[in-house]
Amino acid sequence: MKNRNLYLLLTLLISFLASCKMTSTGLQVLKPADVTVPEHIQKVAIVNRTRPDKENKTLNVVEGIFSGEGIGADKEGAEECIFGLRTALARTPRYEVVQPAGLNLKGTGTSVFPQPLSWPDVKKICEENKVDAVIALEAFDSDSRMHRDTRPVTVTNKDGSKSQVPEYLASLEMRLTCGWRIYDAKNEKIIDEHRSEAHRGFDSKGATPQAAESGLPWRRDAVKSTGQHAGDLYCYRIAPMWINVSRSYYKKGSDDLSDAAYFVRRGNWNDAIALWQKETGNADRKVAGRACYNMALASEKEGKLETALDWANKSFKNGDKESPRYISILKGRIADQERLKDQMK
Repeated sequence: MKNRNLYLLLTLLISFLASCKMTSTGLQVLKPADVTVPEHIQKVAIVNRTRPDKENKTLNVVEGIFSGEGIGADKEGAEECIFGLRTALARTPRYEVVQPAGLNLKGTGTSVFPQPLSWPDVKKICEENKVDAVIALEAFDSDSRMHRDTRPVTVTNKDGSKSQVPEYLASLEMRLTCGWRIYDAKNEKIIDEHRSEAHRGFDSKGATPQAAESGLPWRRDAVKSTGQHAGDLYCYRIAPMWINVSRSYYKKGSDDLSDAAYFVRRGNWNDAIALWQKETGNADRKVAGRACYNMALASEKEGKLETALDWANKSFKNGDKESPRYISILKGRIADQERLKDQMK
């Protein structure tokens, strides 16, 4: 136990020292999709198949009453899920999206997948809407749980004295189960069948239990909000998406590194790069290694990943201890680029 505590203390100390010599900046990178959709699929129709058939309709109504979410909450949540996916796909350069009107597709209305759509029905949807594939939300179910708690808080009274009073906490945990299928009309093949869960939490507090609970959203609204979030999440599975990442760089080690950090904070990357480039030849290997590390960041920002990897390797050869982690990140991004080439043809 003593050795373990010592190890944790050293880890925290190293992290603290690293934070003193480094700072961070944000980059946007294009993340490949988890699933590579065939190249010929460029235009897609998103359809809702979560409305219950006659066999499941009564069960769906009863569940809405007893769950407290209300009748039709899952229906609205599924519609928001479709909206979330459509909105997210609009942010990616991969697809053109259509949402057909007037379709009345029935499913189970639960988390259970129905039988797949028939290929004549899939082809009819594709022909009528001039699309290459159908993305169907085929299963949808919500579950919510309320949690209550209390804790003492210190308040200052009118006379300046302090006392402890109870503060009441309320939280609503929402969980959605969604089932998706993508139908490739040309090859008559289901290219993705995926069940996922989306979670969202809502918290509130108050002087009474009633005040705490009144600060929470209605369960119906929580289902809709979480449904939109679930649609957004599925987009990351099937489409390349721009994401924000954080990258560290050295701000200390020499006057030029300090000045360059100032330029980066002001968005003046060209002047920062000029100083880093100069310091890569510094006689002090520590300073040179840090400058090479920062040049790797500059190259990644410009999309020159192979050049970035070269600079990171030079940083490592100069003995920089942070470079191995960055080398691993860059190798991962280079591998992602190969996947993106297939996904963005």
